[in-house]
Amino acid sequence: MIVLGRKVDYNAATRLLESKLIMYQVELERNPANTRAKRMLELLEAIRSEINKYRDPVNLQLVFLVCKSHSGAEIAAVLKPLKSMLQPYRCKISLTSISLGGNFPRRGGTVLSGSKALRELGRVALPLSILEFARESQLSIPIGVDLLAGGFPIFLPIHDEYGARHTLVVGPSGRGKTYLLGRIVALVLALLPHRVVVVDPKGDLAGLIDSFCGCSEVVEVIDDSDEEYLSRIVHDKVRELLERSRYAVLVVDEAWRLAGSHALNVALREGRSRGLAVIMASQQPGDFTTTHWANTSNVIVFGSKDRSYISLVARYSGIEPRSLEHLTHLDIGEALIRYSNTSIAIPFRVLEPPLITVKRPP
Repeated sequence: MIVLGRKVDYNAATRLLESKLIMYQVELERNPANTRAKRMLELLEAIRSEINKYRDPVNLQLVFLVCKSHSGAEIAAVLKPLKSMLQPYRCKISLTSISLGGNFPRRGGTVLSGSKALRELGRVALPLSILEFARESQLSIPIGVDLLAGGFPIFLPIHDEYGARHTLVVGPSGRGKTYLLGRIVALVLALLPHRVVVVDPKGDLAGLIDSFCGCSEVVEVIDDSDEEYLSRIVHDKVRELLERSRYAVLVVDEAWRLAGSHALNVALREGRSRGLAVIMASQQPGDFTTTHWANTSNVIVFGSKDRSYISLVARYSGIEPRSLEHLTHLDIGEALIRYSNTSIAIPFRVLEPPLITVKRPP
């Protein structure tokens, strides 16, 4: 069972609600014993209250996805009582058969790619304007669930058919950036064929990764004040990853320390075509240069009520003003994600990582 959501215009939604409310008010005045009109009036007033509160109306559709070869008649028989139950609420029910095909063999069985199934379902059932699903050729990891359309999984693309995809993470201290980075590293190691190098100036991330999957290894401890030496180490690691690894991820926490680093710019410019995905995080949008923003595919922004912070996000991120309105309502562990080629950002909640065991090669 899936809930699909599509944003609708606030003014159009309120006008439609007002007309429906007036219609049922008139019916109730004519016949006070009309329980159906009373029930619909209560329902519409509750909906109006929610829309006035959040000013973000969503047109929802409930979809039952049956992944077996039942006949249309059998499914229609099952839907009949549901149709009778929802009919008083003017809910439209239709039955659509979708031939997905294109199953892919995996580990001796047959599975259907989740992104393909969701894309086909969205194409037939409802155009989703607020969600962008990963393409077939992408290597991606689940990082959370959306906060708008019923808990759709949010994926972070690491690779697509064009190469690596860079990610920029920004947010005030204590909002969940380091926790998100730890989840990303643990899931990349568990699910993808990538080598991962983490630059962790404060030392917070290594312990977090170890608690998630027991797979962190400290290569070298660098004096916090020796940023020039840090830059040289990162340069050497970037060159090694570009030359020796087909798939690799470079994660940089507190990226402001390397903002002017030539190594980071090289990783961003050359990494996309050579298989190196860069994920960098910092507290302020201004900590990143125009080169960083211009070469980034995915942008993740944690919330804040600070207007100067929101103004900087609007200036650098390419996120539309309507999506930016969510920033002041986001709690700890919640953020916006914007994918490439769109200005729409989706609010989501970072999920707690499962217990992961990563087996090191002998």
